[in-house]
Order: sequence, then structure tokens, then C-alpha cells
Amino acid sequence: MKKIVTVIVLVVMVTILFAAPFGLKKYTKKTDVIITEDGEGGSIFEVPKPHSMFETYIGNFNEAETLVRVLAVTEEFTTNNYGTTIKSKFNSIKEALDKKYGAGLHVNYLKDGSIWDEPKDFLMALSKEEYVLLSTWFPNEGDITGISLVVAIFSSNSAVLMLNYELDGWQEHINSEKADDDSGL
Repeated sequence: MKKIVTVIVLVVMVTILFAAPFGLKKYTKKTDVIITEDGEGGSIFEVPKPHSMFETYIGNFNEAETLVRVLAVTEEFTTNNYGTTIKSKFNSIKEALDKKYGAGLHVNYLKDGSIWDEPKDFLMALSKEEYVLLSTWFPNEGDITGISLVVAIFSSNSAVLMLNYELDGWQEHINSEKADDDSGL
């Protein structure tokens, strides 16, 4: 009986240590996923375990073609001036992430002195970059080094949610790209 419990514990620990978001495995290679569109800002690809709220998954791969970042984007949500729909969807995802990774850092901030300070001004304040609705987590779990969830304005009455997972190697990838860019100066 003790051996069975030990094996179960080991399986759970290995699953946690080698898991990435959306059913991806730690150190996923570009050749391991189905790319539907390749672009300069990343590759749109299919994930093994998509979430029903997100419709697009964008991956960034380093020079070794290892996945270092996943950005999941929702469909565009039409909402009222109060942002009721988008706030509800944001809170739903935020609560699920809090449950999975522990309490994150949550920012629900209106810039001091903003004239868009009424609840009905939510979308306008977002569009003027005077309102921030953002949550971040630093779970240090598997190869996930950081997670952020943010509301981004899409038009005068719509917005999207963007869920960003930074994986092992992301910061090195950014530093390498910046060094390449700066070398041209």
C-alpha cells in the first residue's frame, strides 16, 4: 500500500513539474505543435487542451525552437460602457487562476485625476489608458515563470482578454532579440 501511495505522489509531482498551460508539455518544440499562421510577432498555433473562452493562441519560440511564451486571446466581447461583460469574464478567469496558482497581484486602478471616474466611463477610461484591470501570478511551477491577465480595449464598445504565460527562457529570448536589434545602431 505504501508503494502505491508513493507512486501516485511521484506521478502527481512529475505532472506538475513538467506541465505547461493548455495541455502543452515542458519545453515544447515548434515541431510538436500545429502552426496555423507564422508571423513576426509569434506563431498562431493549436493547443492540446484549449479553454472555451479563448479563441487564439500565439506562441513565441526561441532560437532552439522551444516554446517560451503563450498568449491566449479571447474573441472580441461587445460590452456596455460599464464594461459589465468583460469584467465578468475577467473575474471568471482570474478566480480560476487564483485557485490553480494561488492568490495573484490584482490591479484595478483608475489614474488619479482622470475625468473618466464614473462607473459608466469604464471603456472610455480604458481607451484613454487611464484605467488598468490586470492580474499577475508568479507561480514558479513547471516551466511557468509568470502569468498575466489583462483587459485590452478593442473598439469603443468592445474589448478582449489576453492571458500571457511566460515560460523558462522567455526573458533570455527577449534579451537576445533586444541585443540583436541594438547591434544595428
